[in-house]
Amino acid sequence: MRAVPLLCALLLVACASDPPARTHYLLRAELPDATRQIEAPAAIGLGRVTVAPYLLRPGLVIESDDHQVRPARYHVWAEPLDEGLRRYLRTEISNVLGYAIRADWSQRSEWDYAVDVVIDQLHGTLSGEARLAAGWRIARADGREIAAYVLSSSEPLAVGGYQGLVDAEIVLLQKLAARIAESLQEAVATD
Repeated sequence: MRAVPLLCALLLVACASDPPARTHYLLRAELPDATRQIEAPAAIGLGRVTVAPYLLRPGLVIESDDHQVRPARYHVWAEPLDEGLRRYLRTEISNVLGYAIRADWSQRSEWDYAVDVVIDQLHGTLSGEARLAAGWRIARADGREIAAYVLSSSEPLAVGGYQGLVDAEIVLLQKLAARIAESLQEAVATD
């Protein structure tokens, strides 16, 4: 019978403590300050953005050991990561190129070129860095590939914690968008 009051006290303490609040992170590229109208040299569209399955969860991912990852419980993306990455890359690539690339799949038949992106890694490490491994392919409207590229990079966290991880991942995604934009300019100019 003595266990009943002790059990009640433990339940009251457990119910009284609130779980930590969730922090939601939004992945958005900066929009240009001024409206600009630059003639695109070709109709370029962002095709598929494929994300590794281990990243398709709400929590930010940390590599805790070799070949082991753990999603965060209370530090999560505000929207599905694959959707956020698609939106981010389209805006950032457009910013670098100076003109908007397309993303409406229903108008894909009107594109001259399409770029498909695969994100294999986008996570933090316990050693204080963010890692990105990605590839992209540029194809003509008929689907014939004209170029393929890969990027593997890491970025040290400027500040600790999950906000530092998000900031470092954004730096890596900016590098990826810049490399994709450069490769698109080269492919369109030489094709």
